[in-house]
Amino acid sequence: MIGMYKYLNYADRQTIQSMWAKGSDPKEIASHIGVHLATIYHELKRGETGRFDSNQRNEYDANVAQRRFYESLKARGKKKRVAL
Repeated sequence: MIGMYKYLNYADRQTIQSMWAKGSDPKEIASHIGVHLATIYHELKRGETGRFDSNQRNEYDANVAQRRFYESLKARGKKKRVAL
C-alpha cells in the first residue's frame, strides 16, 4: 500500500467521534475506517477539546478537527515552481 494515502473527510471524523465516545480503542477505529493506526492518533490529537469525556479520556470533537484541518490546508499555501 505504498503511496495509497487519503484525507479523512467529515464523515470519517464523525465516525471517530462516535466510536471514541463509546469507548472504542484507536486500533478498532482505524480498522473500521480503513486507515493506519497512526492516522487515528494524529486525528485524536487534532480534535482535542481540552476536556475529558465520560471514559476519562481526552474528548474528541469532529467539528474542531475539521476546522483545524482546513486551517492547516490554508496555511500551506501554493508551492512555487522553479523554471529550468
